[in-house]
Amino acid sequence: MSKIVTVAGVALRVPECPPSLTHMIPAFEHYVEQGDEMKALALAYKYRTPAMLIGTHGAGKNAAIREFARRIGAPLMTASLSEGTTTDHLIGAPQPTPVMNGEDQEKGFTITWLDGVLTTALRAGAILNLDEPNAADNRTLMRLADFLANGQRLSLYENPLNPAETISPKDEDGEWNGFFLVLTANPTDNGMYADRQRMDEAFLDRLAVHHMDYLGIRNPEAEIDAVEAASGADREIVSKLIALFNMIRKQSRMTDEELAASQAPPLYSTASTRAAIMVARFSTEVPIADAFELGYLNKVTGDDRVVIHRLFLEFFADPEMLDNAAGEVKPEAEF
Repeated sequence: MSKIVTVAGVALRVPECPPSLTHMIPAFEHYVEQGDEMKALALAYKYRTPAMLIGTHGAGKNAAIREFARRIGAPLMTASLSEGTTTDHLIGAPQPTPVMNGEDQEKGFTITWLDGVLTTALRAGAILNLDEPNAADNRTLMRLADFLANGQRLSLYENPLNPAETISPKDEDGEWNGFFLVLTANPTDNGMYADRQRMDEAFLDRLAVHHMDYLGIRNPEAEIDAVEAASGADREIVSKLIALFNMIRKQSRMTDEELAASQAPPLYSTASTRAAIMVARFSTEVPIADAFELGYLNKVTGDDRVVIHRLFLEFFADPEMLDNAAGEVKPEAEF
């Protein structure tokens, strides 16, 4: 059974979610589209094409995938491919399992196979969000590349119990079961992620790729609305916070020539929507200076901290706003 769902003007045929997986459909959260990310995901889903969302941390990549899964009513699984993740996590691995006798005592061990996240999602027909593929080890990345090159058919040669088993995103009748692979990655051409490996062209050639940026870069009012709704904070505080964050974002992207022309100091830190929500939430309980320190400032590098603190004071110079929860701005040396 399937249903027709329209997302961003694209009509999608979506398999009905099995009752046993409905708890994996994301719940509603306040999400504001920053551009064409929903259409990009819808087109990739419709044509059974794995997708990748590329953007700076906190730009809303994972939130976009959750919103897409919610809109179409599909189960969603998420896993990170960052350092430490192995092919066992992705594909699966044989596991020793105790054999019990009738008196609940161990009689010995047998070998069973435990599916990894990719294998599980393929069998279930779920949306699978794999985060940070450009931080994965080479063996894991090659295994994923093999899966894509093989038309999203997964050969479980690692399974000693059934090394000839092959799984595809099709059911017994040859119908697509709804499996959809989405990767989320940071841009490797950005200095903050220069240590991440680049995805080669052969890998990217099999993906639909969409770039995302912070919502406030394109539409400050929309980001203000989103942060206000998510945090419950005072709109005036949120508006100043997004204006400050946009200045930090733009300054961190300036070239040496632009910095020299503007006489602005260089910044290497950026400012995410996620951090804005955190600061705004904290500001409902403590002064904005404390909220800003706890939710954002203490996370940036030492050199950037001094520059950003000065920018903060420029935006929040109103004593009443700084004292919005009966507190005071801390001296710069304490930030």
